Amino acid sequence: MFGRSTRDYGLGPGRTSTQYTAPSTGFFGSFTGFNPFGTATATTATTNPYASTGFLGSLGRFNPFGGSSGYTTSSSIGWKAIVGYLLSVSVILLMILLLVHYFVRPIFQLSPGGPGFIPVPGLNDSELFWKPGVVASPIKDIQTRLAGQVTNWTFTLDITILNPLTFSDRNRPIFMRGSTLDPGTSGKSQDVLNLTNITVALKPDTTDLVIILMNSHNNEEPIVIPNVPVQTPFRLGVVIMDMAMEAYINGRLIKTRTLDASPRQSTGDFIPPQGTMTDLARVNNLQLWNRVLSPSEIRYSKPALETAKSTDINLIPSVTVCDSNLVDDIKSSINNIIPTDKSVDKSADKSITNKTAN
Repeated sequence: MFGRSTRDYGLGPGRTSTQYTAPSTGFFGSFTGFNPFGTATATTATTNPYASTGFLGSLGRFNPFGGSSGYTTSSSIGWKAIVGYLLSVSVILLMILLLVHYFVRPIFQLSPGGPGFIPVPGLNDSELFWKPGVVASPIKDIQTRLAGQVTNWTFTLDITILNPLTFSDRNRPIFMRGSTLDPGTSGKSQDVLNLTNITVALKPDTTDLVIILMNSHNNEEPIVIPNVPVQTPFRLGVVIMDMAMEAYINGRLIKTRTLDASPRQSTGDFIPPQGTMTDLARVNNLQLWNRVLSPSEIRYSKPALETAKSTDINLIPSVTVCDSNLVDDIKSSINNIIPTDKSVDKSADKSITNKTAN
């Protein structure tokens, strides 16, 4: 009547089969914990295969006489088993993915734009210097990961040409590696090149950007990029290999040059614009890698390109910032075109008067 079973479940000698009450599987089987006769139910429910499946099975832990129904331990062990199973499966899958990543094809994208299709945030093997808002100052080579490495490395640099009318009679350097010489104190551009490994400069009187790599034979290996943007930041990327050099603008490959000889060894500083060249350009976000980057890695490299500042967008600056000889030439040309002698105007007025009288 009350769903009690008299089966012998092998509970041991000296114990009758009626000492164990199997849970009811009827409609009210959910009240397994309720026993109006005060007989304690089995407390080792973790091995009980007859758990209630009744409609009100969720109330099986209710026992008004304080007896334990034994289901709390079973529930706890069940959740632990599920969590352990999921963790085991996750570890096995991760090991399989790592094996495939390193021995078959890349799966995890360890750097922005790198090979793989599952991005891993927080991983970037570059070094970042000259963040926006910080005054760029020379960086010692030994303070970087390169430390004398002159081949198979990459750098990107955000450049803003502020005043293209800062003319000169030689290349106008805005970034160098391997020099401890202030280009503003040098009388010849060759003096700077003799001490550098690579130089980024504007040509003397144009907005053409020239990248000059000095090889082991002390010869120049230039790449010229014509008409770079003015008063708008752009990102220059340069990849230097054993016998080749690549130049990128805003992630797009512009030119590739095959070198006549390997790059020259140099352990000097990384130099931003110096002297009067600080009026010419501003540089930020110098990133260095001690490896060769792929085109997609350069295209998607972080941080994002510096945005233009309202103070950078001005009218054409006064020519007084140019070389003094150039200013004198401009003034002389203006004087030759526009006469300053008022006698010319008087002669013209007299001629008009005579024609009117006639």
